[in-house]
Amino acid sequence: MNTNQIYLATETNFGYKLVKANKIINWDKYNVVNSGPDEYYLERKSEYKLINLDNIGQYNFTNCKINDCVINDGSYQAKSLTKLLTIIYKLINNKDQIIKNSKINIQPIENKTKGYENLKKMGISYPKPDSNLAIYEIINQCQISNIKLVIKFELAIKSLIKIKV
Repeated sequence: MNTNQIYLATETNFGYKLVKANKIINWDKYNVVNSGPDEYYLERKSEYKLINLDNIGQYNFTNCKINDCVINDGSYQAKSLTKLLTIIYKLINNKDQIIKNSKINIQPIENKTKGYENLKKMGISYPKPDSNLAIYEIINQCQISNIKLVIKFELAIKSLIKIKV
């Protein structure tokens, strides 16, 4: 699609006027999406800020939304950081390594106490960490286990960030 051929109808006091879209739209901020024969719409490009792992403590991950998660070149659906942590632990699949390198209190037993996650096949349980501790644990375990991870978040304050391990 040639953006020079796109016109927008703008309403005036005397009716509608066609204006070349490239005169009023910054194309660097939009994608043109084909929705049918001769039908297109504009989709705003998401601008994720890549944050440095050294300054991750400056961000609050409480109530964040995971928009995209890629682990070792495969896409994963994780609705929460606790679920993402469980996915990482299952990929590592080494109880001793996880316990040795963990930043949270992992127990080598099944704990049925409310607020604990249990991975029965590995024989470990851990208290569900708050979002900020969970992100530290996810990054730590991925770095130690050489797991490639790219996560895109929308924070509660509506800013978009991206973490790459």
